[in-house]
Amino acid sequence: STGTNNNNNNNNNNNNNNGSADSDAAASVVVWDSAYYMTSITGTVLHQLLDWAIEYPSEHPRYQPFQVMIDSKTKLKSSSSHDFLTRIWNHMALVGVELRPV
Repeated sequence: STGTNNNNNNNNNNNNNNGSADSDAAASVVVWDSAYYMTSITGTVLHQLLDWAIEYPSEHPRYQPFQVMIDSKTKLKSSSSHDFLTRIWNHMALVGVELRPV
């Protein structure tokens, strides 16, 4: 896919950020060598997870790959994709979803 950004004209009277993105009609197909079945969930649990995921960026507005500690006390929690997935799995376990360990 290709993308273009039409912000090259520096017109001081126009503060609009115009841009466009073009996408190929055919999506690429990813073939995995293997997969591991972890669990199944109900529509209700999926709805809860999706609602939670929508709110996640407002509660964790920045990418913070490291936990910052001073004198053995956490001063800043990490916020990465690993933390996101760990929180999802924790939520599923709390609502009774049986997870099969990887």
